[in-house]
Amino acid sequence: MQLTRLAPLWSLIKRHPYLIAIWVLITYVSSAEYFGIAIFEIGIPCLIYACIRCVLNWRKFEVRSIYVFLIALILLSSGIAMSIQTHRRNEARAYADHIVTKLLEYQRNHGNLPVKLDEIPELASKVKRPHMLFYIKDKDEPYLYYADTFMPFEGWHYDFKEKRWVYVPD
Repeated sequence: MQLTRLAPLWSLIKRHPYLIAIWVLITYVSSAEYFGIAIFEIGIPCLIYACIRCVLNWRKFEVRSIYVFLIALILLSSGIAMSIQTHRRNEARAYADHIVTKLLEYQRNHGNLPVKLDEIPELASKVKRPHMLFYIKDKDEPYLYYADTFMPFEGWHYDFKEKRWVYVPD
C-alpha cells in the first residue's frame, strides 16, 4: 500500500484526535470486569447515529469520511472490548470448573462435600477468591456461585444434582 493512499486517513486522524481518545476511553471502560454491557449501551446508539449521518452526507466526501472513520472506530472498539470480556468470562468459568472438579473429587474420597472450600488443601486460601466465587454448604445442599464477568448483578451457580451450571439473572 502506498503512503499516498493513507494521506486522507492520516489527515482525518490529525483533525479529529478526540474521536480516537473518546473511543479508547470507551474501550477501556467497556473492558472492565462487570461492565461489558457498556459497549452495547454506548456503541450501538453511536453506530446507528454514525450510519445514519454517513448515509445523509453520502455526497459530501469530507463529512462522509468522518462518519466512516467513526464507524470503523466503533467496530474496532467493540471487537476489542468483546474479546477481552470473552477472555475474562472463559477464565472465570475455567476457575469455577476447577473448583467443581476439586469438590467432586473430595466428595468421591470422603463421601460428602466439604463445609468450606478451605477444607481442601489445594483450595485453601486466605485471600478473597476471584470472580466473587463463594461456596456454602449448609443442611440442605451445597451452593457454589460466581459472578458473571460481563454483566453486573448476574452470575452462575452450580447445580450439584444435575451436574451443570445454571444462569442466575438479576
